[in-house]
Amino acid sequence: MKMEPDGKYDYRLEPEIMFGISKNLMVHANLYASNMFQKQFRFEGAGLYAKIQVSFY
Repeated sequence: MKMEPDGKYDYRLEPEIMFGISKNLMVHANLYASNMFQKQFRFEGAGLYAKIQVSFY
């Protein structure tokens, strides 16, 4: 995205990965980084969660 009035290009990256640990457990991780509203590209945050499947039979 080109921001005004300085005309520089700003980027926001949000890479993520999801993978299955086992048949019943999935893990999801993501990162956040950008150079919006600042002069250099920098890390902004991260996220991690796991999802488990429970069977009731």
